[in-house]
This record gives sequence, structure tokens and C-alpha cells, in this order.
Amino acid sequence: MELIFLFFADYPILGNEKSLPLYLQNMGHHHCQDHLIRPEGYHYDQILYCTKGSGTLIFENKAIPIPHDTAIFIPAETPHSAVA
Repeated sequence: MELIFLFFADYPILGNEKSLPLYLQNMGHHHCQDHLIRPEGYHYDQILYCTKGSGTLIFENKAIPIPHDTAIFIPAETPHSAVA
């Protein structure tokens, strides 16, 4: 039997957290994420961190490699796609 782990947790907004300059919306750990396309971007700023392996961020028709131990900041409403 093969074990496959997927960890994901939502951190709900409980009070006035939205008034803070930065708050955690969710945190997850995904293995082999499928090709993700967001033509209108995402409604929140995103910070992506690659802990191992690699991926590619497609931004303004340019392929940007994401090696392990790399953090990427993507502002809200920024069209992009990503491939693991």
C-alpha cells in the first residue's frame, strides 16, 4: 500500500484580521500540483515557497524557473499560471 500525503489547512477570518497589513488566509503542502492557470489572477496577494523540486511560473508570457528554496510574491489580480 502506498501512502500519499496532502496537507491543507484553512485559517478562517474570525474578526478584524482583514484590517491588518498582512494575515494568513491559508497554508498548504501539495505534491505534484497540476498546471494551474489564473487568467484574472487570484483575489489575494500570494507568497509561494518551493521547499524542494522545482516549477515554472508563467507571467507576461515569460517562463520563470522556480528552483527549490525560492520564494515568489504574486500581487492580487495578477494573471499567471504555474507548472510543477
